[in-house]
Amino acid sequence: MLSDYRSDIADIGQTEVSERNITVNGMKAVELIKTWSVGNQKYQALTVHIEAVPGSQYYRIGCVTRKEDYNTTLPKFELVVNSFKLQ
Repeated sequence: MLSDYRSDIADIGQTEVSERNITVNGMKAVELIKTWSVGNQKYQALTVHIEAVPGSQYYRIGCVTRKEDYNTTLPKFELVVNSFKLQ
């Protein structure tokens, strides 16, 4: 799953900045941070890949902002990610 995603972001000119393993409401997840530009505007995204059912069911949460706004927006992104629950 992640290898295909990495290939896709590379193909469209995005750069992976960091990766770390996290837990979201008891589920294993991988957090990726990536950057890219459109014209003169730089963007940064937090993407979390959640393994809801090991080996078979995954969810992806993506949060994007201008790169210069990333640090101030990050707490809102974390709130979105940490509110994820399966019903």
